[in-house]
Amino acid sequence: MGTIKATNIEPIADNGTVTLGSSGDTLTVPSGVTVAGAMANTPAFYAYKSSGQSVSQNTYVKVTFETELFDSDGKFADSRFTPTVAGYYLISSTVSFTNHPAGAYCLIAPYKNGSAEFVEINTNQSSGDADTKTTATFMIYLDSDDYLEIFIRHNAGQSETTRSGNEVRFMAQRVIGV
Repeated sequence: MGTIKATNIEPIADNGTVTLGSSGDTLTVPSGVTVAGAMANTPAFYAYKSSGQSVSQNTYVKVTFETELFDSDGKFADSRFTPTVAGYYLISSTVSFTNHPAGAYCLIAPYKNGSAEFVEINTNQSSGDADTKTTATFMIYLDSDDYLEIFIRHNAGQSETTRSGNEVRFMAQRVIGV
């Protein structure tokens, strides 16, 4: 099979269908090419904390993510993800505390449109203070005007401060093909 180079491909029939290759063929998209439209896993973002955040005991606190590694479509602002493109999204968030007391929990509660969707919890099972990390990874359907935020809570007996950098992060990407 040869190489086709074109700046514009129009269907032969007027049904809007262009077929590239056939079953078993490989379609290669070279590096540096941007995939746009329905085949793009966008919007997508990755944000993290640049400094620790104080969290009072037994209180749901919205996590503030000050730094973006990337934000493909500018849909992450003020620690809130508003996709503006309806679809299924793969979401992940992690929060960490240092020297979390034995038996104390740390939880992540992803909020959709101001209400908790679920809670992911991790309890320090050691006999003394230890680093505690909780991660929530999930798939969710979002309409174009829905938004997501991350809230956390703990019962350490006093205020605690989160870690920063990649130890406290929030990321999402649209999933194609579903």
